[in-house]
Amino acid sequence: MMLVLANLLLLFTGGPAVLLVTSNPRTGPEGPVGAHMVTAPLAIGQAVAVGLGLAAGALAWPGWAGAVLGILLPGYVVAMTVLPILALDRRWRPLAVAAVHAAVAGCALVVNGAALPVAFGLAGAGLVAAVAVGGYGTLAMLWLQSMRNHAAAAAAEHESRERFQREQSAWQLGEWNKLPADAELWQLIQFAHALHPEVEAACRARIAAFPDLDARMDALLRTGWAEHALRYVAEHYPHSRAALAPALRPFLLAEGDKWEAQLRHAELPHTWQGNLARYVDCMVAVRRDGGDLAEPIARWRTMLAGLRGLAHLASRLDVA
Repeated sequence: MMLVLANLLLLFTGGPAVLLVTSNPRTGPEGPVGAHMVTAPLAIGQAVAVGLGLAAGALAWPGWAGAVLGILLPGYVVAMTVLPILALDRRWRPLAVAAVHAAVAGCALVVNGAALPVAFGLAGAGLVAAVAVGGYGTLAMLWLQSMRNHAAAAAAEHESRERFQREQSAWQLGEWNKLPADAELWQLIQFAHALHPEVEAACRARIAAFPDLDARMDALLRTGWAEHALRYVAEHYPHSRAALAPALRPFLLAEGDKWEAQLRHAELPHTWQGNLARYVDCMVAVRRDGGDLAEPIARWRTMLAGLRGLAHLASRLDVA
């Protein structure tokens, strides 16, 4: 009964596969789009037919030999999914057509091996195995190509990033050299984290040299340049940050309202965590220096805790 079922399955899957490659190939301008939706089920049916034949003892082999052929069947499915599609290409058509005919014939010989001379069963198993190995080879080639593409994309991205950094660094150096000797804090602060290391170091040295830096920074934090100063205040401010709290309080409260309105209905609010972290870092640093930012810290903690994916930023404010 199992062999009958195997033969019927092979008839209804192997036959159409042969017809596909022997008929005149027709494809639209986009090529054989979606062809695998036809060829894959046919290939799976053929592999199942062979599996049923092996289970029914179609070949008088040792158990391990049948197991090996069974392990190869997924490769057969891959090959017989691809071969009918390759047959649409004139360059590969003769080879693909011959391979499909050989594969289906091999399946038939395996399934009916018990009724045939041993040599025929062995020949059928060899054909099925050869096609299956080709399928595994195709998978290996696709994997290698994927790795090459990934490596090439990573190299291109790295080169693009380095090129941008070189160009940006050169531009920053040129802009820095244009600054007057008595440049104001707002002119300097934008270079406090420049990509050019010499510009960055020179900028921080000039800012730290202001004898009235606290007053200058207080004034800057009450202007539109406040956002540009957050990282510098958090990481490199040379004095106690407590003196900056009065200027930061209204700014941080207003920014909290602005960000909440922007992110309240955002699908992926966590994608903004890099921007939001600057505010959190600044509040934590000022609070650790003794600055009174209780009101904005509470405001930001509540806002961040209510946004998906940003609870970790809120927790950082718990210790502030």
